[in-house]
Amino acid sequence: MSENEIKILQAQVKGLKDFLELIYGPNILDDHEPPTVKPAEGFIKEGGWGANQDPDTWKPVKMKKFPNLWKVVDDKGINVITDFTSEKTAQAYIDWSKSSDNDDQTGEPEEPEPEPQKPTEPTKPTEQPGPGGKSTTKDGVIVPVEISGPFVYKVTEDWRDGGARFNMPSAGTSLVLVGYFTATGDSGDEISPKTLMGRHTDNKGNNEHYMGCGYDGGIRVGGGLPRLRLEGPHNKYSSAVKKFLNRKEALSMVGKWRGYMAIVQQETKGVRISFFQDVGDNETKPANEWVKIYEYLDDGVESKQIDQSDNSLDLKFFPIRSLDHTKGTAQNVWRCDATPGLKQKWLAVAPILGKNA
Repeated sequence: MSENEIKILQAQVKGLKDFLELIYGPNILDDHEPPTVKPAEGFIKEGGWGANQDPDTWKPVKMKKFPNLWKVVDDKGINVITDFTSEKTAQAYIDWSKSSDNDDQTGEPEEPEPEPQKPTEPTKPTEQPGPGGKSTTKDGVIVPVEISGPFVYKVTEDWRDGGARFNMPSAGTSLVLVGYFTATGDSGDEISPKTLMGRHTDNKGNNEHYMGCGYDGGIRVGGGLPRLRLEGPHNKYSSAVKKFLNRKEALSMVGKWRGYMAIVQQETKGVRISFFQDVGDNETKPANEWVKIYEYLDDGVESKQIDQSDNSLDLKFFPIRSLDHTKGTAQNVWRCDATPGLKQKWLAVAPILGKNA
């Protein structure tokens, strides 16, 4: 393009800008930036944490429990929203909250979720969980699957971070894991069944950090919708998986004994992970009023679609079909951090048969 042609083009652009400012007023180009969109990530517990709702007081910080994740806090350090995969995304939420585009619309449509059922205090189970069969622990906990080996009750307790990790032995790649828990308060943490995992270490020597790969569930202490993440390697987490088959609100365990159960079953199509809650009166004995609150089939499709460029994620072991990655350290864990008055009882784990695997 010649110098003369460039000058003509510049004059045409200036003429268009002058015309727009004449019609719409000055600074028209500056006043019409692309809209700020709400990130699809983030978790806010029901009722929030009591943070200042003025976004001018907010800032993104790393989460303490999951240092590869980010959250937004106010000027007093109180949580506003948690579970962002990057600082940039957390800051985008702040920017959206400050903008005039804040109409609670995300940048892209999410898949419809099952309408959550409001927590109640049923006297009878509202749903009988599958997949079939029945077995009973020594404490009277009835699980809805037939075990293929004995229940194991050995628990190694690790109390820290205001909560605890209850480490239980391996039970193969298809298993049922149960435990009953209560608390006197809710600080926003979760009961987390962590299955098909090995010893957790950040040591990258001989790829030891891959021993911690596994399925990381989460059921809020104060009740709410459960979630599932993929951990790989330790301690790198995916965002919560979206293609779950079933999800319902769990009841709060604050001031109540609640039973929790995770079933992991190898199938031809993938690994099926299900969570259940015993919603009955479990003060002196198990009520066995189990309600399925979550179900997901890891067929390997979604794990390949998850962006692994952030957080050094590496989900090459998913779906988890063997325990080779654990290098002989396989275990299943109940984890609950920063929860006042946490207590547990009736923990057990056992192998079950896979289904057409």
